[in-house]
Amino acid sequence: MRLFDELIRLHEGDAAAFARARDMAWKWLLHYPLHHGPAYDKWSGYFEDVPRDTTNMNQAAPTYTAYYLLTRPNVAELDHDWVNHVGHLIDWVRSTLGWGPFFGAWAIDEQGPPPNYHGCCSWAGLGSDTSRWGAINAMYYERTGDAQSKENAFRGLNHATYFAGADGRISCCRQGFGGQYWFSDGYSDYLRHFNWAMGAVPQWAPAGENHLLRSSSIVQKVKYGESSVKYRSRASWSCGKRQRDSRRTLREGLECGGPYFGGGYAAPAVQLYARCCGLSQQRNARIGMVGPALGLRQGVPRFDSQGRGAPAERQLRRPKLHVMSAQQATP
Repeated sequence: MRLFDELIRLHEGDAAAFARARDMAWKWLLHYPLHHGPAYDKWSGYFEDVPRDTTNMNQAAPTYTAYYLLTRPNVAELDHDWVNHVGHLIDWVRSTLGWGPFFGAWAIDEQGPPPNYHGCCSWAGLGSDTSRWGAINAMYYERTGDAQSKENAFRGLNHATYFAGADGRISCCRQGFGGQYWFSDGYSDYLRHFNWAMGAVPQWAPAGENHLLRSSSIVQKVKYGESSVKYRSRASWSCGKRQRDSRRTLREGLECGGPYFGGGYAAPAVQLYARCCGLSQQRNARIGMVGPALGLRQGVPRFDSQGRGAPAERQLRRPKLHVMSAQQATP
């Protein structure tokens, strides 16, 4: 469905046929695994190297379904009950394929048959699957403000870090598991899940540093300076029907600690919304603090000597933001 969405957005091929196929697939999901009935929660058949077994449940199909919903800008139009659907998918994966909790962290296993669904691959869960579940929780928190999901994400992602060795290798399952280094799981899935989570909860990105965490358009080049971030994306120069709007999330390194907003501290992060034809001139770019789920408002936070007041002379100092031209971004 994501492939069809993107082809339709780009006006590539037979958009009408793609829309029909996407709508048919989505209708099937809504009426069977997402609907109370004989096929409810029957998430099987994801892995191509596993023989067909409709009783063998896995976590990949439901978490990617949740990801699809959470990344749709018009999710309520697609599924008016998306909050309950995604919340249920998160809980179902934990209760069906979760191990633990380990100091509050749930480890997520890959797949298995009833009655206990403990088939593959580890009582410690898998790094890629645990980090994906954690990232989905972070994204759900971003969209809903659900505090338990934020806690699930934080602890699950921390648990997943133990699958990374000091030499940079990512274990699929645990030490002692035969053939434990899986390239796709360790270096495609595992790493990007942390990126998803930091894009959803920017305060989890490295503190005191500037980072471009997430972009809805392809970032072709980014350069970090001491007080600036320069980047180029397709949306910064490709105007027209194919790429109208773009959104990015950045984590700022601040001089005075976390900004203060009416009763609580917010993470030093900004969200940039820009229309592609106005982005390169910067006049039409709008910058504000991230955190709608926390009730934060856009603005420039102010600090007193303890970082808690509002003297105008202690304003937050932002890094300069630049958008490269196509010529500047050429390698």
